[in-house]
Amino acid sequence: MASNYQEQESLYHQNLNHQIKDNLEQQQTPINLPNDLSGEYNSTEVQCANCRKIGKSQIRCEANKWTCLYACVLSPIFICFVPFFINSCQDVYHKCPNCQIQIGFTEHNPC
Repeated sequence: MASNYQEQESLYHQNLNHQIKDNLEQQQTPINLPNDLSGEYNSTEVQCANCRKIGKSQIRCEANKWTCLYACVLSPIFICFVPFFINSCQDVYHKCPNCQIQIGFTEHNPC
């Protein structure tokens, strides 16, 4: 009687382990993340081509000639500072949060 109970318990645990393994395999489907963020203006989830880590890119925005031109055009209505706070009006550099290598560059182009 005790061995029958042990066999049933053993089968139960084997079945449970099999179900857990199946669930884990289903959850580990590969994620398709970009590894080059050229063309993106905002921080984006990325897999670095250099260190293979996944994370949100760090961005650095830099004013360019268009940003300054927009500021000049908006100066008569006293909102000339606005283009300096809008990412899409500036050049954007993306860096890996782990290894700090540049993984993308977006140049502002009004046309």
